[in-house]
Amino acid sequence: MNKIAFVMSSILTYIGILLFAWTRAVKSLYPKIGYLIYTAKSEGSYNPGDYMINANSVTAISVICVVSGIILCCIFYKKGLKKECAG
Repeated sequence: MNKIAFVMSSILTYIGILLFAWTRAVKSLYPKIGYLIYTAKSEGSYNPGDYMINANSVTAISVICVVSGIILCCIFYKKGLKKECAG
């Protein structure tokens, strides 16, 4: 098995998972932080829609990282099994 390529594709999968989790956390916390700032200033009106983030592109990139990392892991694992069976 090409161990370096397998590890790198595993790292790609983990980066995708971490990016997805980070995006979801920021997306849920951002309106709450906006409310805290609004209460501290107490000026104007608070609308949660003003603090919503469009993170579709970041989510798509993280899903692509996870899917491509899993596919590459499977490819390198199968190549390693073929080499072990042949040799």
